[in-house]
Amino acid sequence: MKKLLLLGASLLTLAVTPPAARALPPDVVVVRSLEMLGSIIVSVARSGRKEELVEFENGYTTGSLKKASAGYQKLIQQLYQEGYALQSSFATGHATDGWVTLIFVKP
Repeated sequence: MKKLLLLGASLLTLAVTPPAARALPPDVVVVRSLEMLGSIIVSVARSGRKEELVEFENGYTTGSLKKASAGYQKLIQQLYQEGYALQSSFATGHATDGWVTLIFVKP
């Protein structure tokens, strides 16, 4: 009987507590990059931490393209290792430069 009362009280507490109070909000990271001829500047904003800027080479040569790919790969690999997953992406800009925004979420 004691166990039944305890179970009933637990279920009542769960029923009365709003779902938002039971679940923590996801941890979000916003990665925004500006690609220009010569360099890529990436801004990384995380909850509760100082924003960081990362810059790597960009251009039309194969060496520049490899360095740009390696820079993105390193940054994205780090986020995946920390448990983040890509949630959304969008781009703005024109032919010579543009912004790419990536939203990563850790459930």
